[in-house]
Parts: sequence; C-alpha cells; structure tokens
Amino acid sequence: MTGGEQWRDELTLIGKLSTLNQDIGLYVVRTLDVDAGRVEPLSAAAECSLGRRLIQLGEALQERAQQRLAVTGEVDDPPA
Repeated sequence: MTGGEQWRDELTLIGKLSTLNQDIGLYVVRTLDVDAGRVEPLSAAAECSLGRRLIQLGEALQERAQQRLAVTGEVDDPPA
C-alpha cells in the first residue's frame, strides 16, 4: 500500500469513527429521553445496526494499531 492510499484509508477510518461517535451520542441522549418518557425507544434492529458498526470499526481500529505496532516495534499492552 502506498503512502497516499494509507493516508486515504486512515482519513476514511477517522471519518467513520467521527460519524459513529455522533451516532453513539444521539443513542445515549435518546436512551435518556426514553427513560424520562419523552420518546419511544429505538427499534431493536437500529440497536443491532449500531452494535455492528461499533464492532466493525473497533476491529478496523485494532487492525490499524497492529500495523503501527509492527512498524514501531512497540509491544501491545492491553489495558488491565
């Protein structure tokens, strides 16, 4: 992969993470509104879709980190 392709892939990942972050925020606010009785909950299908996106982007972020670890020689130190 060339430097330009890698840069484009990283920008795409960052864009998707940014969008997902916004969607998570909306989900949290919606959940609070549901608890307060102001709105109906999201459908189970919408929650499943959000969960799948979280997993997919989490895996993409882990893959990116593994590639960086291979280049830098750092050791993967998972959180306790």
